[in-house]
Amino acid sequence: MYTRNGQPDEAISLFHLGQSEGKMIMDEVGSTSMLGLCGTVGYHDMGKQIHCQVLKFGFQSNIGVGNAVVSMYFMCGNVDDAIKMFSNMPSTDIVSWNTLISGYLMHRQGDRALEIWLKMQEEGINPDEVTYVLIISAYKKINLNSANDCRRLFNSLKIIYHIQPTFEHYSSFINVLGHWGLLEEAVETINKMPFEPTALVWRALLDNCRLHKNMMIGKWAAKNILALEPRDLSTFILVSNLYSAFGRLVCSEMVKENMREKGFRNTPNTKLGHLSEEITFILCKR
Repeated sequence: MYTRNGQPDEAISLFHLGQSEGKMIMDEVGSTSMLGLCGTVGYHDMGKQIHCQVLKFGFQSNIGVGNAVVSMYFMCGNVDDAIKMFSNMPSTDIVSWNTLISGYLMHRQGDRALEIWLKMQEEGINPDEVTYVLIISAYKKINLNSANDCRRLFNSLKIIYHIQPTFEHYSSFINVLGHWGLLEEAVETINKMPFEPTALVWRALLDNCRLHKNMMIGKWAAKNILALEPRDLSTFILVSNLYSAFGRLVCSEMVKENMREKGFRNTPNTKLGHLSEEITFILCKR
């Protein structure tokens, strides 16, 4: 219950109390939940302890538990043990493979993620929608510009793989295009989307405008994000960073000052009042 309600400290205290008093018997569900918690908060030693219990009680044959162990190690930065666990799993499912790919991407090893993708194809493993989101994202985390390969994959989703692209697929693809400086193509892709772009899509474009110093497209993206999510902290930070990237420190400080005046610090729940209108004014006038 504590884990589901976002109370990690309480969940961990309860776990330690139960273990010390010998009153807690871990089953597959409890192990999976605690492993997920350890990964989220980065408690590697505790996660390793639970992994030992998984082996002791024979839970390693449970695919869900195995996936949770792999994910925990990746999230705690222990790539070697994550790969070892995956390799030793008696059986896997598509979640297992997605977890492996996601883990490599988490550690910016896009080339290894693409190798896993090729291995899946060779072994005849059927990917799902999540797999394609991850593989598209992998083209942003490799050393060589493979935007052409990413474009071919994205364009073949519906025709060859019978996957109807969702906003997650579009967002990942736009992020790749933006990362490699293809901002105009990213804009064209957004305009051709069969549904209204989400803030996630616009945010991917805005962040890459900062990277490649394209103020015009960046301002357009920022306005669209503000229209959808006028109270989101990350938007204002991205706007401020966009101005900083262009050396327009006065505008950047104006954004920060407006945030401070409204009591907007580090939590998204802080009341912003008309801050979004003020930021939009700055975007329009500067």
